[in-house]
Amino acid sequence: MKINLNKVTGGAVLLAVSLLIVQLFPGVTPRASELTEESGRLVRAVDAVRNEDYGQAVRLLEDYPEDKTLSGYSRYLLSRVLTETGKYRRALDVLDGIPAGSTEVILNYEKYYLEAKIHRGMGRTDRALELAENARQFVVRDEEKENLHELEFAIASSSAGPQIALEKAIDLCNAIELRFIGKRRDKLFEEISGIVDRIEFTDGQGLEDLYRYIELLVDYGEYRRARSHLLRNMGKWEGSLRREAYFRLAWLDGFKLDFPEEARWTFRRLLGTLSNSQEEARARYYLALFKDRTENDYDFVQGVMEVNRKFPQTRYGKLAAKRAFKERTDGAGLATLDNQLEVFKSALSRSAVREATWELFYRSFTESRYDLARHYLRKLESFYEETPPEIVFWRYKTREQSGKVFGEYLKLVGTQKDHPLNYYSLLAEERGWSGDGFSLDETWVEADASLSEREEEIANKDLDEATKSTLQIAIKMKNHDLYLPALSRLERIKSGLEREDYLFLKSQWESLAGKYRKSLKTSTQLLTRLYERNRIASTTVVKSAFPTYYGSEVERMAGKFGVPEALVFAVIRQESAFDAEAYSTSGAQSLMQVMPATARGIATDLNMEDYESDDAFKPPVNIEMGTYYVAKQVSRWGDIRLGLTAYHGGPGNLGKWKSRYDSSDLDVFLENIPAGSTRNYVKAVYRNYLVYKELL
Repeated sequence: MKINLNKVTGGAVLLAVSLLIVQLFPGVTPRASELTEESGRLVRAVDAVRNEDYGQAVRLLEDYPEDKTLSGYSRYLLSRVLTETGKYRRALDVLDGIPAGSTEVILNYEKYYLEAKIHRGMGRTDRALELAENARQFVVRDEEKENLHELEFAIASSSAGPQIALEKAIDLCNAIELRFIGKRRDKLFEEISGIVDRIEFTDGQGLEDLYRYIELLVDYGEYRRARSHLLRNMGKWEGSLRREAYFRLAWLDGFKLDFPEEARWTFRRLLGTLSNSQEEARARYYLALFKDRTENDYDFVQGVMEVNRKFPQTRYGKLAAKRAFKERTDGAGLATLDNQLEVFKSALSRSAVREATWELFYRSFTESRYDLARHYLRKLESFYEETPPEIVFWRYKTREQSGKVFGEYLKLVGTQKDHPLNYYSLLAEERGWSGDGFSLDETWVEADASLSEREEEIANKDLDEATKSTLQIAIKMKNHDLYLPALSRLERIKSGLEREDYLFLKSQWESLAGKYRKSLKTSTQLLTRLYERNRIASTTVVKSAFPTYYGSEVERMAGKFGVPEALVFAVIRQESAFDAEAYSTSGAQSLMQVMPATARGIATDLNMEDYESDDAFKPPVNIEMGTYYVAKQVSRWGDIRLGLTAYHGGPGNLGKWKSRYDSSDLDVFLENIPAGSTRNYVKAVYRNYLVYKELL
């Protein structure tokens, strides 16, 4: 079958080139070391490529002395620059001319990957695919995997059949964290749709890849497009894939796109094809939910309990019991809730019983029945292997409210230093409830060595020869702003390093590379590991886990709108982990995850003339909008945690929750918020806020 893939090919190449430049030449970062004249030339060459001044980059790299530091790698960079400018024959000559005995190791992955790009540029598709397959054997880092999938997608889009292009596209989507590539995600989906629209799935081939694409569309809210692909190919699905297609279509029609008649028809077809109890439980559970939405006289509790009675040990049987319990106890008093829990206990999962017991505790606390509250706390302890800070916090608060605070409980709160970054531990510290004077900043110490000194210290440890040599090369690369190549080498020797040393170097180099989200994740992993081992963390590690990137913009906007800088940093850390390309499944954008509709309203409030939707991905604009909206909500509701509740859950929902639940005690009110995602969000951001207050 002949198809026209010109548009797809162009898009794939553009995406591949853009990602390559980001991966090889990250954003501008501070110099890490004093440089010689020759090595300074290498750094200037990297800067030139970053600024797309390829002519200057070629001149600097061509003249780089062959007997100087990283000379072999400078030739490799020259070959990459020539490849990006279309000088493939020359690029191949340069790559082939790098001495095999070069003192700098060119990784097998790097060599095969670059050769594949060159041969692809020269039109040698089969050879390019062969080299890409060779490169696959040596992939270690996520970025390497992404680059390889980009290349294979570009090759398939221009040279292979559409079904292969679809397969490579889905592999690419699975390799890339789609939430963190900004608007490029929309363009990628458009490219894939262009491929799918040109495929006739007459032989049943490619349907698995098509379904994987449909699931991606669903994950990112592209419901109509997903439904269109399902319907167009509904007669072609077979076996378990056919059942999954019917499940997805029924779910879309019944719950997302308001096609009730179509949903009823799909459910009928679905129930006639099921092969096991798990699938039938799932279908009948969905059908009960659908009937509750569409039939006024439907007995929902009876419907879901019927699912539970027929399939008591299945996941959906347990979910059915949980929904019935929630329906029966919504708005019920404490006695009814307790009674119904006993009735439903055998049908509920262990986690559902624990959740209901917490609700009983909060109800009894709200009604000032503190002896009963302590009774439920004792029950709750049986659900945990180790008493969590949450129980310790509420045990103390219950005693305080009843006027029965004893030294024993002060001591228990003091033990929360074992979980110093926990929301409840920090609340206890903020209120002075820690009997032994626990303070978060006691769990870290000022770093007494610079990054270069720590690197030298690690490199001088008793390492095996290969590890030491590779680490020394990686440090040289890092000192020449070649952060991602340095990280590739570090990843390959991690088993030869102490775990803490590896995580420390990785987090610091990721930060220098502009990989802020990855650096935050790595340093948080290191910080958690240190605390679990009762080790003191350096402030360098803490500040990497709670960074202050975009500090000047945050300082300016926090001052402009009258909120603490610590609060703005806390929101950014939770919303995007400082990744400006963050683009949620619901469409929220950039650092502070501002929704497009909200952004348009803010642009009007702030008189942002000529504002366009893509402007929300610009850090200064996004920080201004997000800070304004946080400040507006905090001012409106009179408290940081209430403001955060409105920021995430919406001011309309917060108004409803305040009218339904007593908000005189914010600790209890937050626990009563029915939206679990908002409840957890507020705790996480306020935890961040308290840590940032200590740091700043």
